[in-house]
Amino acid sequence: MRSDGSKAMSLATAAILLGALGGFSVGADNAGTGEPSDERPGVRMTPGMARALGGLFVRRSLVERYGMDESRSQEAAELVARRIMELAHGLDGRGQELIERFVEEQLSARARGRRGQFMPPSFGREFAGRILPMMPEIRQFVRNVVHDVRPMLPMKQQLRMAGELMVLNKAVDGFEETMRKWSEGDVPAEGNPFDRSAREEIRKDGHGASEPLARARSGAAEEDLEKARAGEWERYIEQARVFYGLDASQVATAESIRREMLEKLGGVLRDETWRQSLYHNRLWNNIYWQLRIGWAHPLRARLQDQENALLNRVTSLDDELKRRIDGIPTAAQRRAAEQRVRAMLAEKGVPDE
Repeated sequence: MRSDGSKAMSLATAAILLGALGGFSVGADNAGTGEPSDERPGVRMTPGMARALGGLFVRRSLVERYGMDESRSQEAAELVARRIMELAHGLDGRGQELIERFVEEQLSARARGRRGQFMPPSFGREFAGRILPMMPEIRQFVRNVVHDVRPMLPMKQQLRMAGELMVLNKAVDGFEETMRKWSEGDVPAEGNPFDRSAREEIRKDGHGASEPLARARSGAAEEDLEKARAGEWERYIEQARVFYGLDASQVATAESIRREMLEKLGGVLRDETWRQSLYHNRLWNNIYWQLRIGWAHPLRARLQDQENALLNRVTSLDDELKRRIDGIPTAAQRRAAEQRVRAMLAEKGVPDE
């Protein structure tokens, strides 16, 4: 399972991403009414976009991670959306200019043949100078979101969030300190202000292992394949039920297939040699980014090939389950499903040809 520190960082990432998306892609609607502003054209943060982001944050962080009651998710998403719009209006103009300059520098660097850099060093100082004045509003955004949603969580999870908020604040402090250094001209050649490992001093434990290695180990061991597949297959059966109009007897057959596939999956997961191979592949995948050797490198391609080969034993079960479930409906049910699809396409202006 993931360590407490790593779990807290996932909250930090979610919050900072929401702040970035809500604040940097601005040129927001006037007062959130849907009416365009009089400012120069730009990418507008609309209420609909804010609600979509709010819903994503609530589902991924609050429901799945903190156990928020599903019945309160819509209310929470609306609260988060309002905070996103509030931030967008607070940063209006400045955020738009920052993202425009970032894209300009990225394209210019590529035109000069400099690929693979997140932040061209020549732009780092300007980037820091532009974003530092926005930090108080981004911090306030995080505090406001937490203030709004924390009372909606179970008490135990409220305490958990409070603890992880301390780690989040530390992460934001680290980012802001990096930006201060950059604003003074101390910009590294491979600068990425959102990469925490690039800002950390390497610390080793008594066995010579670094903190990034500890995080990589934790991340390599965290995924519960059995739980993930069980949920995915359950959703597929429900989708098949609706799509084909399966009756109770047919759904029972599909559930029987799912149980059989889970037993087979259990056999794969009990193969210790396979488990260790997958663990080490994921460990190297996590460590790979510490090497800073770029995306298009033979090592990354090799790791991806290894992962695909290892997971083939799992994906083959996916394919078998879907093939067998798709064989359940009668010919009449298939024709009816096909007609519904054609009708939906026709409504979208895609007539059958």
